[in-house]
Amino acid sequence: MLSPVTDPDGAPFWQYAAQGELRVQTCAACDEPRFPPRPCCPHCQSFASEWRQLTGHGRIW
Repeated sequence: MLSPVTDPDGAPFWQYAAQGELRVQTCAACDEPRFPPRPCCPHCQSFASEWRQLTGHGRIW
């Protein structure tokens, strides 16, 4: 199995995962989730972000 490749934008995802938490980078300006993690929001071009914990409930398509 391949090891995850971490970069400065995605490293927090793996740090939270190691703690058993599912978090996603979210724009602090427009509230849109950013996946994959990146420095700038593709919706509003803001650089402000935060990591929000998800419930773990959902659907995979």
